[in-house]
Amino acid sequence: MNRIDKIKVGEIEIICIDYCNLTQDQMIALESEAAELILTGNKALYVVNRFNEKNYATPKVVRHFEHSVRKLGSLIKKMTFVGLSPIKKIILKGFNLILNREFQAFDTQEEAIAYLLKD
Repeated sequence: MNRIDKIKVGEIEIICIDYCNLTQDQMIALESEAAELILTGNKALYVVNRFNEKNYATPKVVRHFEHSVRKLGSLIKKMTFVGLSPIKKIILKGFNLILNREFQAFDTQEEAIAYLLKD
């Protein structure tokens, strides 16, 4: 099963990463793979991250995501998260404060993509 997909809408390229049902170590490995793909492409992209109730925002996962976002810098134009629980949405707010970003949470992938395509 491919957990990283690219969607192209006109000139806009969106990377969709599916973390659903993954363990902590699997999430970290997938994030590393996605970061490498973005770095290799070396162009600014939009990102949709999909989660579900079986994912846990452990300190190790959050720190790894923080490191990746800092490393990718301006290569991430906008990033969205789909399927976050209320607690994970609070963690995302803290993540945004730490990184001075405005990543958004949505209930569906369609809403997330619509947000990415604005502007």
